[in-house]
Amino acid sequence: MNALKTIHTELLREGVHIVPDIETLSTAPNAMILSIGAVAVVNSKIVGEFYQNIDSTNFEDLGFEASASTVDWWSSPERAEARADLQDDQVPLDEALRLFQQWIIEVKGVWIWGYGSDFDVVILKNAFDKMCIQWPFEFWNHRCLRTLAAIHNVRVKREKGVHHNAFADAVNQANALIECLRQIKMLEFILEKMNEIQTEW
Repeated sequence: MNALKTIHTELLREGVHIVPDIETLSTAPNAMILSIGAVAVVNSKIVGEFYQNIDSTNFEDLGFEASASTVDWWSSPERAEARADLQDDQVPLDEALRLFQQWIIEVKGVWIWGYGSDFDVVILKNAFDKMCIQWPFEFWNHRCLRTLAAIHNVRVKREKGVHHNAFADAVNQANALIECLRQIKMLEFILEKMNEIQTEW
């Protein structure tokens, strides 16, 4: 899959949600990142897209980790298509992070929604710190999509693209976020109407 960077500026508003997904060589906080995918969401629409593969040949020199179990996991035949997607348009890690940072700034990203509180966002921020690149989010704007989806009984549907392609997974996770936000808005509307009725009584 080729590198991707799109922004639909005419749809941007304040309060843009960023949904990232990464593929890595480990599950540890200092895992080497193989690819970064992300989408920007606002007003129940995807308004920006990002995808970049990363050259991992010198990950040890940079101070990042690969685990034998994750490397074995990637070698499975069922991951062949996802592995193939990792080969195109690779750039060094620092360049990938700067491209991602620039895209987040351009789409005016505010909240970042990792699918789990201890993986995507933690690993990404660790990589930014190690490479001495400024993390483009305030720590209080970190969010956990897995928790929100569980509360609203929303499942991530693996309908589009190759599973374990970072961009495809980010899109599918973003669609789950959109459904959660839709439910929240619906609940807010119902509560508002109930309050109006109680006031009339």
